Amino acid sequence: MGTVTRADGLRMSIADLPAPILITRAEALHRLANALLHEPSLAVDTESNSLHAYQEQVCLIQFSTQEHDFLVDPLSLDDLPGRSFAIGGGIRSSKD
Repeated sequence: MGTVTRADGLRMSIADLPAPILITRAEALHRLANALLHEPSLAVDTESNSLHAYQEQVCLIQFSTQEHDFLVDPLSLDDLPGRSFAIGGGIRSSKD
């Protein structure tokens, strides 16, 4: 298997990466949002069904920190205000 290089320069075997954590409940998402406030860096990606649907919707939200990957299933979360949430603070973004 291949290797990946973390942002801190550490190289890891893909087989040694921890399994992603699946979030399917609102209370787990709120705990995750609070924990992400303390992260120095964060990667976010979304997947939607816009290619195959007239009314597109976000089907998966991925958050990655230096230590963990989180997969949020927004379709299983019924009680999100406006179906969205924000992580505050000084936000910087880049698209690679």
